[in-house]
Amino acid sequence: HESTTVGKALEASFFDWEWIEYKSDKGQRIVEFNGRITSGLHRDFIEMINGELTIVELFALAETYGYILPQELDEPKRRQEAINWAFSKIWQEGTDFTAQFAILVNPEGGSKYFEVSNMEVAGQKVDQNTMLDLIYK
Repeated sequence: HESTTVGKALEASFFDWEWIEYKSDKGQRIVEFNGRITSGLHRDFIEMINGELTIVELFALAETYGYILPQELDEPKRRQEAINWAFSKIWQEGTDFTAQFAILVNPEGGSKYFEVSNMEVAGQKVDQNTMLDLIYK
C-alpha cells in the first residue's frame, strides 16, 4: 500500500496504542504493536463479513468463537443471526489487538525489511491479509 505506512494505518485503526521493541529468544529483533479496536474498525469488520463471507464461512467463524447457530432457521435468517451475533460479540470497540513484526536484514546489501510474524485479536490469531485489508480500507 503506497498511500501510508503500516504503522500509520495501525495507529489510525486503534486507540490506546503503543509500540514495543525487543529481541526474541533467538536474538531476532521484534517490533510489537498493541492497541484497542476503534468503533470504525469494528464497523468495517462487520461490513466485510456481511459482504464477503459465504454462509459456510460465517458458520465456521461463529463456531471458532464457540457459538453454534440455530439449525431450525432458514439460510437467510441464519445468515442474519450470524451477522447479529458477530456484531454484538466479536471485535468489539476496545478489544485488544497485537501485531508482531520481525525486523530482518537482507544479506545482499544490508537493507532492512519486516515480516508480520503474528496478529491477534483478544488473544486469538487473525489472518494478516484480512487485517491489513481492513486497516487500509
